[in-house]
Amino acid sequence: MTDPTPATGQRLSKEAEDALLDTFFPPIPFDDKEAMRARDEPVMKLASELCDKDASLPYISAFIMAGDILTGERSRKMVAAGVSYQRAVHFVGSYARLDFALWAQEHGFCTREELLDDLPDLWRGSDPDDMDPRFLTLWHEAWVRNRRKPIIDGRAVPGRVLTIYRGQDAEDDTFGRDPDRLPVGIAWSLDEKVAQKFANGAALRVSHRPNPVVYVAKVERKNIYAYLTGRGESEVVVNPFRIWSKDG
Repeated sequence: MTDPTPATGQRLSKEAEDALLDTFFPPIPFDDKEAMRARDEPVMKLASELCDKDASLPYISAFIMAGDILTGERSRKMVAAGVSYQRAVHFVGSYARLDFALWAQEHGFCTREELLDDLPDLWRGSDPDDMDPRFLTLWHEAWVRNRRKPIIDGRAVPGRVLTIYRGQDAEDDTFGRDPDRLPVGIAWSLDEKVAQKFANGAALRVSHRPNPVVYVAKVERKNIYAYLTGRGESEVVVNPFRIWSKDG
């Protein structure tokens, strides 16, 4: 059983929590155009702001991201009102889910141990910015807790030295330009076809990007934090400072 919600100092019964959740999802009739417009306006406004910050971002991607960001803000209000973190996190869209989980831990709505235990499931259900150094720190901590062995969700890591692939936009390599981001992401794949899909825009839910590239690198098993196969992507989460032979 989890600790009491910090904001309320007490646990809610399931019935009370259900009733509280209902207040965050007021029904909107589909024929009420004004209500539908009022619901969509914040998403469209935030999507436009995201596009202004990144002119290369497709509007459809920005719209989905904006909606997810707003679900994260809603879930912050949920836990502050008394909804458990374990329930609130499921209402957050994939682009904002891991950010919400970190925020919840930092504000005492879940423990660091709970966050690390949930990290593989959270990661599989999220679309995080894997150049964010906070996520490297999380995976490093989880790996240390796992006795410095790769975290797996099924199959074992197939080898001692592995060839890994990463698909992205060629202009998204921030090395030397943005000190707040990693030089390259921590999420790679053992499957080149999966990397090609990401190079073409899978992470943004679009079918193409202007400058697709697949990087190829080598990594030793001892520098792999996780090997996740649950999404069929043969994903490896690596320490990006311990890979070599990255090619463009």
